[in-house]
Amino acid sequence: MNTNNLIIELTLLDYWSISSGLSSGMDADDLVVKKEGLPLLPGRTFKGLMRDAFQSLLQLNHQGFT
Repeated sequence: MNTNNLIIELTLLDYWSISSGLSSGMDADDLVVKKEGLPLLPGRTFKGLMRDAFQSLLQLNHQGFT
């Protein structure tokens, strides 16, 4: 097993959309980016969302989280 891999399972509990961020106007930016017909969640977007969530936990002094 390669120790550089991490498997994460996402469960979406509501509607979601990751737009292209191409700043080509509101209509173009609202398009969901897809790859092979499936919505794409870019790694750097996911990383930023996770970083924000963990920083929020740190600010809340969540017990057992360092």
